[in-house]
Parts: sequence; structure tokens; C-alpha cells
Amino acid sequence: MRRMIFTALIVLMAIYPVMSKADDCQNYYIVAQDTNIKLDIRYDAAKKLKACLINTLANKSESAVAIQLSPEIKLAEDITADLQGKTEFMGQNFGVGFAVSFTNGTIVDDAAVVNGVVVAKSKRNKEARVLLEFHSLVACTNNGTNTDFGCGPFAALATTQADVIGGVGVGWLWSWRNKAKTDGSGFSIGVGAMLDNNVRRLADGFSVGTPPPTGETDVRYINESRNSYLLFLTNTF
Repeated sequence: MRRMIFTALIVLMAIYPVMSKADDCQNYYIVAQDTNIKLDIRYDAAKKLKACLINTLANKSESAVAIQLSPEIKLAEDITADLQGKTEFMGQNFGVGFAVSFTNGTIVDDAAVVNGVVVAKSKRNKEARVLLEFHSLVACTNNGTNTDFGCGPFAALATTQADVIGGVGVGWLWSWRNKAKTDGSGFSIGVGAMLDNNVRRLADGFSVGTPPPTGETDVRYINESRNSYLLFLTNTF
């Protein structure tokens, strides 16, 4: 009888680490799948889940091939990849945006004097442009548990034919994750303000529809910085 009890104790001592490890794995799985828990905690639990399962199978003397082909490991990899994509989406990201800027008033950047009157040859109050933007989704995350939508500030750069940095912008955007993929890609809509460099306009004294200043026969221009409103769409990569 004593030998049987002793043998049972030896067996329990041998399998206890595996049983305990399996309980840990289950706990990691529960945390990783709980959408009421913050994303960073879930992602950390998913990584620990995979490591836990590998160690558990290794303790059972499973071969390396069996471990890699294990459906539990595949499930842990899928969960980790999904949460990694969500983490990347909710973090700080770059994007390429297609934008339209709107100015207060009309900018006349090309004109001529025709029959003694200044006539506009080119004018605009809005402009289409491509922006490189950087954003951080620090809000709209339901205290860190929302993984598919966020909002936050952005900063943007615009280039022109004349300047590498033609303008800078800041504002606020709203972003939706691409649920069809496990990466951090997403779609965003932003609004803000843009400060453009070297915006050409008519010099003081010149106005469309009126004669030029006395003694002037050619239109003169000045370059200045100009504020504008910004509306843009961007794709996170």
C-alpha cells in the first residue's frame, strides 16, 4: 500500500508542471479573447499563450514537427497575428493622403493688364494635393478596448514643384481598421488647417477688374504664406 501511494505521488509530481502550465495557457487564452480588456494586455497574453503551448507540448515530449503542426499552436498564431495588426493600427502610423485645401478668398496667381484693366488668367480658392501624414489614435478607443476605430491628431507635409516642403498641416482624424486583413492598415478621414509657403498673389494696388496703379503697365506679384482649411482621406500603411 505504501509503495502504491509513493508511486502515485511520484506520478503527480511529474505531471504537475504540465498541468499547471496548461492552466496558465487557458488563462492566457481567456485574456487574449476578452474584448473588455485593453488591447496591449490582450496582445501580450496572446504572445504568452503561444509560448506556453509550445512549452507544454515540449514537456509532453512532442516532436518539433508535431508542435509546429499542432492546431492549438496554429490558433495561438492566428490570435497573435490578429492582435498584432490591431495594435499596429491603433499605434502611431504614417499614411498617404489625398486632400483638398480651401482658402479664404480667391488667390490670383497669374494676371495681365488688358485694355487698361487687370484681368485674371489663373485663380483658385481650393487645391487638390497629396499629403504625407503622421497620426496617433489616442482617443475614441473606449478606454483602450476598441480595436477597430480610433481618432486623434495628425501632422502632414505637402510638396510642390518649387519646394520639397510646400506646406505643413495639423488637425484631427477618424480612422477605421481594415477588418479584412490582419495587418495594421486602415482608412481615415481628417480635417485641419494648412500653412502653405510661397503662395503667389497680386501685389498691393492690383485688383482684378480695376486699372493698375498709376504708371504701372505690368502686373506685379508677391509671395507670402497663406492659411487654408484642409479635408483629406488617407490610407494607413
